[in-house]
Amino acid sequence: MRRFCATPLLVRNLLASASVAALLAAQTQTAGAHTVSIGYTFVGPGAVNIWYGSYHGTATYTEADLQLVGPSFNSTVAFTMTSGVKPLGLVDGTNNFFSNSAGTALVGTPQVVASTDGSGGSFNPPGQLIVNWQGVGFSGLRPGTYTFTYNPLGLPTVEWHPINDIIRTSSFTLTAADILGIPGYRFYGTNINQRAVGTGLDNAITGGGFNQAIYNIALLPRAAMANALTMMSGEVHTQSSRATFQSNDVFLGAMLDPFAGGIRGGDFGMSAYSVAPYAVETWPFGSDPGFTGRRPAVPMLNV
Repeated sequence: MRRFCATPLLVRNLLASASVAALLAAQTQTAGAHTVSIGYTFVGPGAVNIWYGSYHGTATYTEADLQLVGPSFNSTVAFTMTSGVKPLGLVDGTNNFFSNSAGTALVGTPQVVASTDGSGGSFNPPGQLIVNWQGVGFSGLRPGTYTFTYNPLGLPTVEWHPINDIIRTSSFTLTAADILGIPGYRFYGTNINQRAVGTGLDNAITGGGFNQAIYNIALLPRAAMANALTMMSGEVHTQSSRATFQSNDVFLGAMLDPFAGGIRGGDFGMSAYSVAPYAVETWPFGSDPGFTGRRPAVPMLNV
């Protein structure tokens, strides 16, 4: 029997074939899609962080960028944050979502999802869990519906390529509470004027109004927020007349007191009204014949 002997040419061919196979395998692996969740968290008035989740333990780096389009807003920002624990504030079904099995809608509960890129990858909860997240921040937002679009690299890694199109691009709605981080300004008013101003602001913001200075009032402590609502109501500018009136309470009270003293008596020497029903006065010019004391200011009628 002839003994087999590998020639140098054959060795080179075998090595080349192995290299090609490895490259193809790497490319197939790279094309896998294992980003399986999308969510957002409030980080300040008019600002949110958007988080993508991967079930790969090796997804500890950032990759690609995200475009966000909404009311008077269009911005594309690169991912800059990573987290090995679920970001604080992400609540499944409220502000954190997954693809349904059909890949046609975002849902609040993880479902089994097969990759649509032909790599054979899949997400199989509950056996598989999301263990890494990458995030990107956006500010200057107002209430409304926003469309996000993940822009993968030309040759995305297996860790961060979206598992299907519904994870790559879809929409979610931010409410006024999402934008402000509070249920509304009207709940922080302590009187009718403050609540009226708060209601007006809430309606304007819900309707799409944007003013960062107004948004930032939501960061104030409760008492300071109520004071800010008073200042915006204009009530502070109407207090001077009231304060002046109150500062003259003693004087006005004495002048208008129906029990005030007579012409020669009382604190101010005269009654507020000459016919004050309970006022009394003394005769200033000597005694009146037939009158031996004080008499009512209102003449008595003989009936």
